[in-house]
Amino acid sequence: MRKPWNYLLILFLIISFLHTFAQKTEVKLYQVYNTALERYPGVNERVAAIHAAQLDQKLIKSKQLPQAKLQLQNSFGTLESSSGAFFPLPGMFNINGSTDSDDINTSFNMYGSVLADWEIFSFGKLNAEHQASNLKVQEAVSDLSIYELDLQSLISRLYLKILYNDVRLKWSQDNVSRINEIYKVSKVLAAAGLTPGADTALASSSYYQLLSEEDLLRGKLQASKHQLNEFLSVDLNQKDFSSHRFLTARPHKLATQNQRKHPYLDKLAHQIEYQNLQQKLAERSMLPSVSLLAGLSSRGFSHRRNDGGGWANSFDNQASNYLVGVGLTWNITGLYDKNLEKRRAAELGKMAQSSYQQQELRIDAGVRSASSQISEQIKQVAKTKLGVEKAEQAYLLYRTRYENGLINLTELLQIQLLLQLAEEKQIEAFRGLWEQVIIHSELKADFSNLFEIF
Repeated sequence: MRKPWNYLLILFLIISFLHTFAQKTEVKLYQVYNTALERYPGVNERVAAIHAAQLDQKLIKSKQLPQAKLQLQNSFGTLESSSGAFFPLPGMFNINGSTDSDDINTSFNMYGSVLADWEIFSFGKLNAEHQASNLKVQEAVSDLSIYELDLQSLISRLYLKILYNDVRLKWSQDNVSRINEIYKVSKVLAAAGLTPGADTALASSSYYQLLSEEDLLRGKLQASKHQLNEFLSVDLNQKDFSSHRFLTARPHKLATQNQRKHPYLDKLAHQIEYQNLQQKLAERSMLPSVSLLAGLSSRGFSHRRNDGGGWANSFDNQASNYLVGVGLTWNITGLYDKNLEKRRAAELGKMAQSSYQQQELRIDAGVRSASSQISEQIKQVAKTKLGVEKAEQAYLLYRTRYENGLINLTELLQIQLLLQLAEEKQIEAFRGLWEQVIIHSELKADFSNLFEIF
């Protein structure tokens, strides 16, 4: 007697599982953005740029350490020498030997040296270079913030484009449903001889026209999902979107003060500081630098005499020396070039300062413009909603009159078209509203408003 109940329980569990499995998970706007931050190659490119700038900073810092160079040579050649002087240009080599050693023709030569050069005083040049490299790291971080902001804007527009196309598709489907009802009523009235048979053909024509538009909107919806899928790489056809919020939600209270500096302004501020440092670095480069020098060298050679004797051991026949001292390096002829670099850095600093001021004015004006437009568009969508409600009431009344034979089909189709246009105008009003919210979020560098709604 208990088996039927067990079967019913198993059947209920299977149906519940299938229902749960068939449910589509909703895709949130912030989820798309977080996934893009983790996986999108453009973000990884900017992160790699930050790491490269940090390594450049370490390379510049390593210049403050002593620089040591080692060379080892083992060569074979002639051993003829003469006195004289020369400039040690690159590509030259010298032979040291006695001109009296006529019985020595060739030799194996061994030479090794270690040279240390430690720049101990450079009038702040190395410190300025280190500060400039640090600004390059901060500028790379600003580039990442700018890219993330651009990514938020792009993803928000693509996400809202899906909602817009989804709402348009449902709007088209509602129009098809209304025309289909009119078509069925026209068939009944025509069969009863109350209306001409041409009404049926007219309603059928309107029906198929709306069906074709529905196919077009369905294609646009699929295309917009493929565009967003660039950042997700999942089957969005199995996902759900909160398209109902597109026509019901309202933007939250918009911030009037910036919570943080805009990434564009942050980058320009770093460029101003960098050019000021370049100007300072050009001034420091006009001054000499003082270094501690130290070196060790060992030279040896082995020769074979012309009388047929054997080769001498070069490690036994060698001379080792050391040298320490203080060196001053001053590129006097580069003073003019460094002065030009200083003036050039000053002009680039003025350019960056003007760009900062221009961008600041543009952002402030844009925020005020977007805020004013949003406040007016909120009023617009409220009025379009009332317009849709009144159009729906009129359509229902006129449809009843048509069913009772009080008006003709042409009049009813005109009322249906007015309702259709009222709904379309409401959709476009919301589309304009959300576009202004995106613009406002871009200028404020804050998309939390949209993330909370969608």
